[in-house]
Amino acid sequence: MLGTTKFQWSLQPPGQTGHVDIAGAVGSSFALDPAAYTPGQVLELRVQIYDRNNTTIPCVDGEQTCSVISEPTCIQRQTWRVEIR
Repeated sequence: MLGTTKFQWSLQPPGQTGHVDIAGAVGSSFALDPAAYTPGQVLELRVQIYDRNNTTIPCVDGEQTCSVISEPTCIQRQTWRVEIR
């Protein structure tokens, strides 16, 4: 039996070296509250998209964007740098 696509959102807060999963962030979108941060801070927001087979994404953490299949336009990880304003 096959499952459904899964989105895993994470955030690397200012001054941190790794991404932390965002609790409660499920589905293809979520809201980030800028009031929780100081204007001018830069965050790294990341989503990893798992296929219906929940295939492992073996990319190293430092890779901002990656594809684990032979079709490079099919992205399994996307990372954005977001400045709080």
